Amino acid sequence: EHQRKRLIFCRERLNWTVEDWKKIIWSDESPYLLYSQGNSKNDVIWAREKDEVEPIEKMKFSPKVMVWGAMTATCLSELHIVPQNTTINAVCYQENILEKNLLPMMDRRRAVGPIINRKCPEIKSEMTFMQDGATCHTAATTFQWLKDHEIKFWGKNECPPNSPDLNLIKNLWSILEEKMKSKKKQPQTIMEL
Repeated sequence: EHQRKRLIFCRERLNWTVEDWKKIIWSDESPYLLYSQGNSKNDVIWAREKDEVEPIEKMKFSPKVMVWGAMTATCLSELHIVPQNTTINAVCYQENILEKNLLPMMDRRRAVGPIINRKCPEIKSEMTFMQDGATCHTAATTFQWLKDHEIKFWGKNECPPNSPDLNLIKNLWSILEEKMKSKKKQPQTIMEL
């Protein structure tokens, strides 16, 4: 079913131009783990006897920082760091993320400067906000909030589920994670992360 929905999504946009794609505001949340969990399928140790393998302490659940961001072809939103132990429900999403991050991003007017300060849409009314199918995103109150702020958006079934390859901001999250991993001194606390 997910593959079918992804195929429909792609076929509907088969003839889109680069200019069409530039009118999308891509958004998403992403977790960043304090301690890398690794991939147990890749963590293979060769030994003749089990006793030859030293035990490795592994935390079952790493502390993490959840962030939200948005991007277009020409600009980025501020990175919103979700406070620890916060559940992102529709009200939290509207008041703390969309109100404080999306609106300021869409209202910028500087044509030059760092990408984090540049204006995003040439014509705000032509832009379309993309968000995935998370409950806080698809809540009726969130859709109403977007309508009240005159922001066009993809509806509940517009973005296919489990389609990270169809959301361009996932590439940005990967770049951010690689930059974090390349630091000589890795974070040891949530605050450092």
